[in-house]
Amino acid sequence: MSKAASAGGFATFLLHSTNTPGKKVAWTAGLAAVLLVTRQVMKPDQKTISKTPKNVKVPGRDKAKGNVDKYFFIKIRELLKIVFPSITSRESFFIASLMGLLVIRTALSIWLSDVNGRIVKAIM
Repeated sequence: MSKAASAGGFATFLLHSTNTPGKKVAWTAGLAAVLLVTRQVMKPDQKTISKTPKNVKVPGRDKAKGNVDKYFFIKIRELLKIVFPSITSRESFFIASLMGLLVIRTALSIWLSDVNGRIVKAIM
């Protein structure tokens, strides 16, 4: 059996076995889980970002609560360098687009609640 035939057979199997929305969601979730596990297994080890190793005790830092101090801002700065490699990068454009869409959605939600309030007030 060739690879194309087996792939076609699998596609046919998926089409006929996912005839309800619940089954489609289950198959999609299962496929996503398999892909995530595969990605985690195949991913090479990466160094940690932190400037302070986990086994080093930093004076004045309590492990039980979150601290907003110099080390926190160092970690935030390093994360922002990863998220925004440059101001003209594709990632920066996506984040700016998402921020704009969130602002528009918030403004529309406020406007809609105002209109609904006026309608209810007019009815009463």
